[in-house]
Amino acid sequence: MFCIDTISQFSLTFIPDFNTTYFMMRRLPLLFIPFLFLASCSLFRNTADTKNKDDKKISFQILQVNDVYEITPLENGRIGGLARIATLYKQLKAKNPNTYFMLAGDFLNPSALGTLKHDGERINGKQMVEVLNVAGLEYVTFGNHEFDLKEEDLQKRLNESNFTWIGTNVDQKKGANHQPFVQIKGKDTLPTLRSKTWEISDTDGTRIKVAMLSATLKSLLPDYVHHENQFDVVHKMIPTLQAQADVLISMTHQNRDDDKKMAALEPAVCLWMGGHDHENSIDTVGKSFVTKADANGKTAYVHTITYHTDTKKTEVSSKLITIDANLAEDVETKKVVDKWLAIAAESFAKEGINPDAVVTELRTPWDAREAIVRTQPTEIASVITKAMLFAAPNANAAILNTGSIRIDDVVEGRVTEYDIVRILPFAGAIKVVEMKGSLLKKIMEAGEKNKGRGGYLAYTNLDNGLINGNMIGPEMYYFIALPEFLLKGKEANLEFLTDKNPDIKNIYSAAPENPKDLRKNLQLALIAYLKN
Repeated sequence: MFCIDTISQFSLTFIPDFNTTYFMMRRLPLLFIPFLFLASCSLFRNTADTKNKDDKKISFQILQVNDVYEITPLENGRIGGLARIATLYKQLKAKNPNTYFMLAGDFLNPSALGTLKHDGERINGKQMVEVLNVAGLEYVTFGNHEFDLKEEDLQKRLNESNFTWIGTNVDQKKGANHQPFVQIKGKDTLPTLRSKTWEISDTDGTRIKVAMLSATLKSLLPDYVHHENQFDVVHKMIPTLQAQADVLISMTHQNRDDDKKMAALEPAVCLWMGGHDHENSIDTVGKSFVTKADANGKTAYVHTITYHTDTKKTEVSSKLITIDANLAEDVETKKVVDKWLAIAAESFAKEGINPDAVVTELRTPWDAREAIVRTQPTEIASVITKAMLFAAPNANAAILNTGSIRIDDVVEGRVTEYDIVRILPFAGAIKVVEMKGSLLKKIMEAGEKNKGRGGYLAYTNLDNGLINGNMIGPEMYYFIALPEFLLKGKEANLEFLTDKNPDIKNIYSAAPENPKDLRKNLQLALIAYLKN
């Protein structure tokens, strides 16, 4: 039976004219016919053996994103969107089951939706976790913005996550000690991993082990986080992982130069998937690769890693994919996105914001990338400080800490009220501070020292020791509009700027009896200014 079946398959596949073949077989000597059948069976077996033969290699894929703060597409729906990324992941996994979806840090904060309240508390990244769970995210590392959350809020997000957290060099402080962060799942307490090793196989039976670790930069971390030098920790772990696995990879959240430095020091790792920088890049360091995709899911990297079992060599092929309307939105992921958009619309309405309302049409784009707004005067910062004076017309000048601009994107075309919230997600009230000129000059000097930080300051009506074109008098008092946050003394080099400073005479706030007083909210002030 097997031989007949295989002859049929073989004949139909490789002999175009079956009738001719049958006619010829009728004229062959009877004794030769069994040998023909035997040869046919043998030929098929060789073909089958070729199909299942070990080709001495195995490939797996990784879909990499990093620094994703928005669940929806950007630029009026043109680019990005987690539902589109979910579709890409499903397409890749359908072609190669050994495909993994990873995020190299920064997704719980900051975001416009994350600042809203739902069920009586701030969302604080809950929407990101829920969407990424459905989208199929498998592995993530800690970015510095994950630690913007209070300890109890981060714990909630960890518990809600269906994906695995890798935290090689960051721990949770417990009194004088520290331990890995944990995910609490019902009665189970699962520690986050310092590294992950797993086995993959393919259809010809090839099996290898892959090991992954992570690295998170040291930033302005809260008291509940214990941070160890990432270079030291990674260096100590590499020999152990080399003994466990055939292929080593890493997710990182640090600046590009540190990624390249680490890759040069640790050549055993073939791929460093980075975050923190928000523009796509790829660097070759020796035989290793360092990659970063664009923030907010505008692009994603697809890495194909091939391991050759005979030579023990690893090949990495990386392709940057633009996430746009060419990718359909995954239906299940889109349902969760729409759920959170409905929650957001309700919450925004309570704040007096209509997310879809168009505020203005930009003739020239606003470059609001973090690397720009925190290092030099920009059009967007200038517009915001002018909006502050629009809301507080009695002020002589306005000051803005540029770290309050969190969109980290180029804003162009139509600007909606939702875009304003994205630009200033943590906007609070505008205060008018009556302060001495000597304090004003001290503030400006500190702002220059903060170049590259969130405490780098932008101004309107202030320039080179002048206010409205006149020299600042050290003993004179001036009315300065500034964000409420700046009066908390929490900006670097501006610890002296608090409501207790003796050089502050008065602080003026929005009139609670006047609902149209724009000083109550910087977002509303900017919207009103642009509309006017």
